[in-house]
Amino acid sequence: MFCKKCGSSVDNDSTYCPYCGEKLKFENDFNTNDNVGGYISILTFLFPIVGIILFFCWKHEKPNSAKKALLGTLIFVVCVVLLTVFSLVCMFI
Repeated sequence: MFCKKCGSSVDNDSTYCPYCGEKLKFENDFNTNDNVGGYISILTFLFPIVGIILFFCWKHEKPNSAKKALLGTLIFVVCVVLLTVFSLVCMFI
């Protein structure tokens, strides 16, 4: 196999070029399915601990899916904070 950046010959088992440090692309890298759909955000909104777990499990292998999982959890946290503030304000009015 050859490095696409510097053109050096590298071993087939290498993940990085030993000469220039470029990450080597394999055919499997292009076929990785990183799209789990929009349902992951809804699932992680309903179960925020699942979103946190999925984010840390997927952050390197499936970065787009990890962001969707974290997004659902963050939306849940923002909703809880807003409802808490709103209920406290209504209590003192």
